[in-house]
Amino acid sequence: MRNMTTRSRLGVHCSKMSADGALHEFLAREKEELRGLEDDLDFTPNGENNVAEHLQVDEEPECIKRWAISFKKRIEVKDDAERKNMFMLEEQGLKDLHEWALQYRDSLARGQKLSRAHDKELHSAQQKAAEASAIMSQVDAGQAVLWEKVCQLCNFVTSANEEITNVHTVPINTKDNQRDLNRMRVLLLQLKKNPPAVQSKIRSH
Repeated sequence: MRNMTTRSRLGVHCSKMSADGALHEFLAREKEELRGLEDDLDFTPNGENNVAEHLQVDEEPECIKRWAISFKKRIEVKDDAERKNMFMLEEQGLKDLHEWALQYRDSLARGQKLSRAHDKELHSAQQKAAEASAIMSQVDAGQAVLWEKVCQLCNFVTSANEEITNVHTVPINTKDNQRDLNRMRVLLLQLKKNPPAVQSKIRSH
């Protein structure tokens, strides 16, 4: 009986030792796996030093920073000057356009005024010609009134505007033209003072 009890105690002790050994092995394996995981994550102080060194390497040098700031300022100055230049050009363009519009309206008004004056003079000349034609159809060449009307229809004085107009239209010899005009004036004035002795022929119907 005593021998059986001793064997039972030995068996329990052996089983307990076997379980403790298995537990130690399990803990050892888990510890090794956790150690490998820590190496992969790199949570060690040495890993922090590597990150700091990496940040220091990627930081730009001070000279590059100063050049970038200076370059940005130069670009801003050029942009500001360009905006001012564009504003001045726009202002000058609007001013020139306004002056051109004023000159155009003034020129158009003067042209219309001259055109109306010319039309008025032309109408008056046509009226005089019609009246003279009616009078001449009733009188003969021996009457002084006929040559007086002819002299009234003739303009023996050339104005400056007419001279400018003639220069731009038909080229003429000024000396010859003036000489012919003087001759015509003298001839008409002589006919006005001393009409020819010509009797009119009256047709009887």
